Amino acid sequence: MFHFKIQTPQKPISDTAGKCFQMFLSFSEPPSAPQNPVIESQTATSVTLSWTHPADLGNRQDLNYRIVCQKCSGDVLFLPGWTGFNVTRVTLSRLEGGKTYEVIIYSENGVTSVSGTQAQSVSVNIVTQSLGKVMNVRKLSIGPKYLTIGWDIPSSMKSRVLQYQIRYYPRGDEASAIMKYSLTQNFTLTEFMLQTEYIFLVSLSIFWTHS
Repeated sequence: MFHFKIQTPQKPISDTAGKCFQMFLSFSEPPSAPQNPVIESQTATSVTLSWTHPADLGNRQDLNYRIVCQKCSGDVLFLPGWTGFNVTRVTLSRLEGGKTYEVIIYSENGVTSVSGTQAQSVSVNIVTQSLGKVMNVRKLSIGPKYLTIGWDIPSSMKSRVLQYQIRYYPRGDEASAIMKYSLTQNFTLTEFMLQTEYIFLVSLSIFWTHS
């Protein structure tokens, strides 16, 4: 996109020029792609990515980033956000263990949307760790408005646990599955349908640093 600024000169360019104008032409364009993406840290359900600014800012100072995650569910959280931020780091949480994701980082500015060209980007492939083994998932207590389940894990893993992931749904309706998280070895469900059999899948997230 071209931006023109026309100004009247403070004094004539020549005696015969009369009224003259000076035209100042400035050119701005979308930025080039982000550079040097790396995985800073990772667990079974989260990942932190960082990168460096584009080599070419497009003669503008309003650089910002947008994140697209292929195969991410609507439960995934982006910190500081998925669009409109200008720091070179983002954390994705509530990912599923043992899955492959492609995260695309777009660089944009104020003329990207009207430039007629695709925003430049760089992508990172992420394979989340398989979640750790959980044993003996069982009902602890039940009442008219609640159900509490508990589980066991190997004692050797207790010091490495970040959180537990609980996925549950009515039997035969996996498409409506809901995912929750717990820091302890139990979970209480307070919103459920009566006279309905539920399936509970529990797994754990273990601390792991990418190297």
